[in-house]
Amino acid sequence: GERYILGGPSVTHRELAEAFARGFGVPVTSRGAPSWLLAFLGGAFLAYERLGGRPPISAAELRLARYRIYHTSEKAVRELGYRSRTLQEIVDRVVQYQQVNASQNKKGRP
Repeated sequence: GERYILGGPSVTHRELAEAFARGFGVPVTSRGAPSWLLAFLGGAFLAYERLGGRPPISAAELRLARYRIYHTSEKAVRELGYRSRTLQEIVDRVVQYQQVNASQNKKGRP
């Protein structure tokens, strides 16, 4: 009955966004949202959700984006020999997956 976190590298939201922007070859924005704005939008999205709306990101996710929350796979590494991929490996795989799916969708495949 053990539980393990099988995660990847600990990076900030900005580092993750920058890595994917580079991977997809799109410009990296230099602006970040201030914490107070995330808190405000989180409250607004929560009200919208309570009225039956479906915002593009949940209020809880938006409010949590204000914090630096990290989890560790150290227990899985120690006890199971787990090895996570590097951030670059993760980005490369996602970009490749998206490119394959985009080309399949253009060919009329579901």
